[in-house]
Amino acid sequence: MIKKIILSLFALLILSLSSFVVYKMKTVPEQVVPYPYVFKEAPPEVEVESNVVLMGDRMGKKLGQFIPQLEEALSKGLTTTLKVDNLTANHEGMHRTLRKLKSLKKFPKVIIYHGGAEEMYEKKFETNYVEKIIANFNLYAKSSVQTALLFSPLVSHFIYRAVPPTELGNIPMYNNVEYGSSELFRRQELTYKLYQQEFHEFVEYIKARDSVLIVVSVPYNLDAPPRKVCESSLTEEYKKEIENINKLKNVGDYKSLYNLLDQLIKTNPGNAALYFEMGLTLKNMNRPKEGINYIQFSMAYDCEIWRGSEIFNVIAKRVAESNEVFYFDYAQMLKDQWGKNELYYDELYPQNLYYEQTMTSLGEVLKQTLKI
Repeated sequence: MIKKIILSLFALLILSLSSFVVYKMKTVPEQVVPYPYVFKEAPPEVEVESNVVLMGDRMGKKLGQFIPQLEEALSKGLTTTLKVDNLTANHEGMHRTLRKLKSLKKFPKVIIYHGGAEEMYEKKFETNYVEKIIANFNLYAKSSVQTALLFSPLVSHFIYRAVPPTELGNIPMYNNVEYGSSELFRRQELTYKLYQQEFHEFVEYIKARDSVLIVVSVPYNLDAPPRKVCESSLTEEYKKEIENINKLKNVGDYKSLYNLLDQLIKTNPGNAALYFEMGLTLKNMNRPKEGINYIQFSMAYDCEIWRGSEIFNVIAKRVAESNEVFYFDYAQMLKDQWGKNELYYDELYPQNLYYEQTMTSLGEVLKQTLKI
């Protein structure tokens, strides 16, 4: 009798383990890095002819309009014109840039990257899986887990938590879902984590092929106000003080305005409009460096996703510097001019003069890199 019970329990254990293995194999995809998305189609092969390639999103595409100036600078004193291939695309997040990089038929000597402004353009994951995805990345961060995954990616079925992957096509689709402030900030937190991993992989892939990467930071118009204040920060106190804020602005009483805004920010954390007004007030008080910090908080707290934020630049700079990658701080160049000159011709793009200056600087770097 006891023997039968033991055999029954053993059979039940085997059945349970088999069910668990089947469940994990079906629900957790085999992958080394736990990205929460997959591409439905194989990527098209990308042809390049030159030794220099520009990659990135809409900001890179804008920079690409000035490639002739870069080619002219590179070709000065030569009998032939050195060409630069433009592989930028609107709405292309780093996940797509990385995929495109891996699809290059011929690998160039130099890659210029100017992006990070449209990382939240498309939906790469569902909000209700954010905690599981972050938990998976925390697991991946452990060196023992990475070693096991490199030895056998099959292990991923049993290490990671089940997250149904979001399927992406070859064309980015705009995520038009309106999120509440809490949801939005959770999505931003994960998007930063994804960008850091994707960008790190981007850098490592280029270095492994003995190519040179030049990263150009993304400038943001510091005078462009946030488009939406999150509902959680729309307190009655803030609503009552809007008239006083406007009155003090109109008469130029910046000291009183500063004191009022300072108090309101303490009691209304996360209010993008207050941080923006404080930034402009400090600029008008000849304290632009302090003002920039407040403007950057305003961008991070904006409850409408229409541009990137300085956080993506910080991530890119940290990864670039830790890997000895050349980082051209275009954003800082414009910050240094804030309040002194007219820097932008619309909410997104700097004046052409600054693009031309950037291309001149990049030309000098490329000449040394290519030993021209």
